[in-house]
Amino acid sequence: MAATEGNFPATELSGPRGWERLSERQRQILSLLASGKTNPEIASIVGLSKYTVRHHVSIILRTLNVSNRAEAMVLAREFMRTKYTKGLENI
Repeated sequence: MAATEGNFPATELSGPRGWERLSERQRQILSLLASGKTNPEIASIVGLSKYTVRHHVSIILRTLNVSNRAEAMVLAREFMRTKYTKGLENI
């Protein structure tokens, strides 16, 4: 499956609390969620119904052990910030 926007590839995933248990599609949806997209916007981008996206978001929240989208966004953004800035502190 080719990602259309933001994706957390499984091979690069070593984040906290259940990241590795998310499917490729769920990581794609999480990435879009972290960028502030709504369920209907995510559905349009990935070619799913908004109800299927809502189901994936519920699974993501449960898997990451967070209560809401905002907490999931914080985790995803922190992961991406850490991933892309690792090693830059020595420059």
